[in-house]
Amino acid sequence: MKIKTSELTGWQLAYAAAQHDPMCASLRWEKRDGVVFGVFDDDSKDEGRLTCCFLGDLNVIERLRIRRKTSAEFYAPQELWQQGGPIIERENLGQLPPDGHRFGAWCAFYWTPSQHDLAFDDSVEHKQWGATPLIAAMRCFVAAKLGDEVEVPDELL
Repeated sequence: MKIKTSELTGWQLAYAAAQHDPMCASLRWEKRDGVVFGVFDDDSKDEGRLTCCFLGDLNVIERLRIRRKTSAEFYAPQELWQQGGPIIERENLGQLPPDGHRFGAWCAFYWTPSQHDLAFDDSVEHKQWGATPLIAAMRCFVAAKLGDEVEVPDELL
């Protein structure tokens, strides 16, 4: 199913970001008991790479239950600074806080010194908005890597 990048939220935004996050490189995605898991086909344990992770719009209790049962890591760069922060830094994403423009949403864009005053200019590529700085940044990252629409496999829905 195709979803507009600007409308991605929750696990679907995490799934899209994972497609180009080196931490999740080479994961095979599958759905088990209503939760999307990313697993490696091999048993390699490369430094800095998740060996297994899961996505889902889950509460803390559900996340802990799955971690204890599977030893998988929860992947949510749109929620967790320790996962989203390195993407923002590596990709050189700029951000502007809400100022009443766009209903108080955060703005994220690929930053270059010449674009400092252009963040609200429509000519800036991959500019995205979100309720939080991480949501805006991950939408921006996904838009740059995958475009304005993202294909989420039907079997994961």
